[in-house]
Amino acid sequence: LGVWTYNVSTDEFWADDRAKHLHGHEPHEVHTFAEAGANIHPDDRDRAQAFTNAIQTRSKLQIEYRVIWRDGSVHWIASYGEFMSTDQGEMFYGVVQEISDRKFAAAALRDSEAQLWALIKNLPGGAVFIVDRDLRYRIAEGEALYAAGFQPEDFVGKTLFEALPIELASDY
Repeated sequence: LGVWTYNVSTDEFWADDRAKHLHGHEPHEVHTFAEAGANIHPDDRDRAQAFTNAIQTRSKLQIEYRVIWRDGSVHWIASYGEFMSTDQGEMFYGVVQEISDRKFAAAALRDSEAQLWALIKNLPGGAVFIVDRDLRYRIAEGEALYAAGFQPEDFVGKTLFEALPIELASDY
């Protein structure tokens, strides 16, 4: 976790070494707000506009963006800030943390789910049924389902006994 402050009144920026490191900077490099954001990924520059908007509106800041380090590696950062009026001026106090593991895990999960759905939807002649702990269907899909005259919505969200007539459900 890194810490930063920005004095809106004087345009002074301060960040601890951890906050600078998370943004791909050496401790001695960052002295301005603009320098702090120099490594923000080009595709996330529009997200960085949230900083400017929060400063202008004196509102809370919560933003996630990528930074590119000198070695070319990309890191996800979450930054949170809050405006306060103090005797030192109008200040933003904030913290940053790296969230790369979470972002990469979420992307891997999305990819895995996409592969699973591609497999389920293209399973020749079969059907896939997945139930949760309460034995409610979470997934019902496949050629055999349709061939039997059913649709996924006939099963999804229901138990076997809710989805099928009792005489048919008791056979399963």
